[in-house]
Amino acid sequence: MKRLRSSTALYRALPLPSQPRAYASEPLESRTLLSVDPVIVLTEMLSLNTWTTGPNPVTKATVAPWLWTSTQETAWDLDLGNYDTDDGDGNTYPDDAYGWNFTDGTNGSPNFIKNDVGGVDQGGAHCATIVSKLLPILHNTSLPGSRVRIMFVIGTGAQIASYVSARKDDGVNIIAVDGNYDNFTRADAVALGAEDILLFGPHDNVNFNDDPTAGNSGSSAFYHATPRGGTEMAPVQTVIPVTTDPADFKANYGINSYFFAVEDVDAQSWANPIAALYTAMAVQAYQDGSSHLGVTPTALQLKRAMMSGVVYKYYSQPTYNDVRTITHNFVSGSRAGMGVLDLDGIIDSLDHIIEITGVSITATPIDSLGNKVSASFDHTDSNSVNNWTISWGDNSGTDHSGIEIVNAATHNSAIHTYPFSNVHHYFPTIYAMTDAKQVYHARGSSTVGVS
Repeated sequence: MKRLRSSTALYRALPLPSQPRAYASEPLESRTLLSVDPVIVLTEMLSLNTWTTGPNPVTKATVAPWLWTSTQETAWDLDLGNYDTDDGDGNTYPDDAYGWNFTDGTNGSPNFIKNDVGGVDQGGAHCATIVSKLLPILHNTSLPGSRVRIMFVIGTGAQIASYVSARKDDGVNIIAVDGNYDNFTRADAVALGAEDILLFGPHDNVNFNDDPTAGNSGSSAFYHATPRGGTEMAPVQTVIPVTTDPADFKANYGINSYFFAVEDVDAQSWANPIAALYTAMAVQAYQDGSSHLGVTPTALQLKRAMMSGVVYKYYSQPTYNDVRTITHNFVSGSRAGMGVLDLDGIIDSLDHIIEITGVSITATPIDSLGNKVSASFDHTDSNSVNNWTISWGDNSGTDHSGIEIVNAATHNSAIHTYPFSNVHHYFPTIYAMTDAKQVYHARGSSTVGVS
């Protein structure tokens, strides 16, 4: 089946003033000068005796070659656990050759291995399954994964964010962290984002629409990935929720809750680390490109490339189960077909020229109460926009997604009425979709006040 890609440009609105105001988009962010091997972080204990047979065994022999290894610490045997107490790099974590486990003992330890005992899982089998999904991708010599490495850090979200951020500051090229969103707060995600690190992680696999759950300012990182009426805070751009291919398993979904899906994957626990791995592999491909001189793209460039580097698996008019992500095809004025990650598409999108530039929104209050606004959309280049997809940030609509789709061929504006209350702050986000491959992300942390 032929698969189509669309391009996406994104613009976040700044505060709505009392008078009309046009907002100019900012230039693309500069690239990060990191040229070392891309690293992803797993945040669970790992069993090396759960999957010892079959096509993708998870053992010392298969895992060790892919581990990030500190050159300042003593590499220890994964089977023997013979790490020492020397702190070679002086970071207060002795012999953290492959990462650190804050949960092992009073002060933690370098050990991240938790093998089965008598065939009974002791807490490492789940991660063993994750690794069994990653290894065949890494072993595929036709893909750019030869330099990708895996670090293990186990603990609370705050502990993981602190350790990983420090390692990034030390020069370790950490691209993404995979971990259960419920373990990470907004503050943890912001800390990782400040270091240009993406946060992936599973939410749930119960075929539930996550859009109606607005969350609040204290909700886990998952609820801060996109604008929501309950959080009333700017989305954290570096939180990347990923769901499953509904043809394989109907995990949780939501047009405003997930950015894309992973094809032929039947659980969010596998989809998110695979997406993180794809991102690191795309970094390696980008570094190895003759025109990039080993430079690492930024987190937002990677997010842009992921959103544009998708294929659209379903072409019929949308149904309850295949309209699941904010990245979508656009057919005859309607959303059609979910976005499924494609590694080649991500790599291509990183190199693609900017197809949509100067995306802007002009927003004007149009009633005395201030909760009805008129928003017009524009861009400065001559390329054609298929549609504007707006996440109003208030969980409105029959599906509670807050998503509205405007056919750019006939409209470049929309009127929206926010819920009336004393004071609420909303963060509408605009995606401009074209047939090319580009996602524009504007930074911004300002509010739209509705009183």
